[in-house]
Amino acid sequence: MKWNKILVLVAISIFACSCNNDDDDGGVNEVEQRLLSEVALENDAEIVEYLKTHFYNYEEFANPPVDFDYKIQIGEITGDNANKTPLFDQVDFKTVKVSSSRFRVLEDEGDVDHKIYFLTVREGGDNSKETATAGDSAYVRYQGFKLSGEVFDESNYNIPFWFDLSNIQATGARGFTEGLTFLKPSTNVISNEDGTFTAEGFGIGMVIMPSGLGYFDTPPSGSSIGAYSPLIFKFDLITTEEQDHDNDGVASIDEDSNGDGYLLNDDADEDGTPDYLDADTN
Repeated sequence: MKWNKILVLVAISIFACSCNNDDDDGGVNEVEQRLLSEVALENDAEIVEYLKTHFYNYEEFANPPVDFDYKIQIGEITGDNANKTPLFDQVDFKTVKVSSSRFRVLEDEGDVDHKIYFLTVREGGDNSKETATAGDSAYVRYQGFKLSGEVFDESNYNIPFWFDLSNIQATGARGFTEGLTFLKPSTNVISNEDGTFTAEGFGIGMVIMPSGLGYFDTPPSGSSIGAYSPLIFKFDLITTEEQDHDNDGVASIDEDSNGDGYLLNDDADEDGTPDYLDADTN
């Protein structure tokens, strides 16, 4: 039975609403419109400063203590931790083009380069497993937080959810999907009689994204996320399933004709419907 058929719609709703908190006053704040390129540079400077002043529990992953939970923990490089290796020396980055037409901006600047940073603690899988793609559904444990350390996503980090990664791209947090494409799913998932499961060798990582790959100037209503805020997500990638969203016999990721991993900008017949949702094109 395909788990995503049962849970993906619920998970998408959870992701869209999970940023809400108890301080929601139902109001809409006016936000100054800015240039996408200006915000991208500002966000990158903020992220680089964060990466140079914070570390993760790499020593525990290298030599796991008894009952280690294999979860990423972030600390500040200060005091007793002054000699820790900064995240800046352990992450990789990718440059992603983001169209300014997606946002309310001062002017159309076309495509603007954004840097997104990845920490791959454990890639996961084995030689028979592929990394996740934007066309997959993914079963993920995750936690979202800001550079300040404040958790904005109230989901329990111990409970995984199914996500349609193409839909996550469409709802605003494109960087969430980008982050998972560097990880592989578990080598083996075993369902237990009590309804729980055991997973072996799942991918573990973290993504640090600029606001142009997040919510830019329009975070979810009631969210503690401010406009133009960089975001961080921790991930455990449990398993994935390849999807054919328009049921045309072609996997959705294979309809990414320009190969940029962003399914919403491929429209071969220019009818306004992305190819992965349009059975008339393949």
